[in-house]
Amino acid sequence: MFNIEAIVEYLIPLALKLEKLFNWDTPKDKDVIFLKENGIISSEECQQLQQIESSYEKNVAIKLILSSVLNKLDSIKDRKLVYKWIVSNWGGINSTNVEKLNSSVEEFLKQRIEGGEYCKIESRASVTKVLSFIDTEKYIIYDTRLAYSINWILLKTNSSEMFFPMSEGRNSKLRGVNIETLIRLSRASEYLDNLNDKKVMSKVDKKVFIDDNLAYPMLCDLIADINDKLWSDERRKYPFYTEMLLFAIADNIIFEDVLKSCSMKF
Repeated sequence: MFNIEAIVEYLIPLALKLEKLFNWDTPKDKDVIFLKENGIISSEECQQLQQIESSYEKNVAIKLILSSVLNKLDSIKDRKLVYKWIVSNWGGINSTNVEKLNSSVEEFLKQRIEGGEYCKIESRASVTKVLSFIDTEKYIIYDTRLAYSINWILLKTNSSEMFFPMSEGRNSKLRGVNIETLIRLSRASEYLDNLNDKKVMSKVDKKVFIDDNLAYPMLCDLIADINDKLWSDERRKYPFYTEMLLFAIADNIIFEDVLKSCSMKF
């Protein structure tokens, strides 16, 4: 369904600069100390994290450390604390309903164990942040920045017939130049052919955008396939490296590429 080679070709020059591109100041020292004081990580792990200067390396380290912690953590209270920390302290989403978050995460994991049908994930950005820590080899974060980047690359490289649904997000650049609109314009003839249908948008969108219920597992598989070809070392094991790259380039490199590729004169 996806032309992995074309996607990887687009990303290779950027992957070489990932450590420089990923420059978010998180987690902060006070957030790491919070984990230590609540018995989630050891004093040694806290010290290790505080000594790392590179934002890129610190984010890799905290993801691997907390993933190991969560795999051993049985206390529901402690799991909720870590879930909230991931979304609020690390992810910057302050309005987090921890009970709802925990319920959504546990329900998703239960469905996967029982082999149930995929369903739409409510509060997708928050829930998938937690999932990406629980299993670093399987799950990635599905947020607006990542969806913006991957959808643009799919569109520009003509690597897919279908695209990933997006939420609006908080970034003013990504809201201002809407990728979903560009995708629809690339399929303008399909919408024009159905103009007399009152449900033209929903009808054609079903042919253009991946179903919400299937979007997350398909995105995880896609990023894993890209990751496997993008790196030649131990990073091939962890799709979050490609996730970090797509996140880092969304509102600068991708945004600039969109503007340069789609400028119009009237």
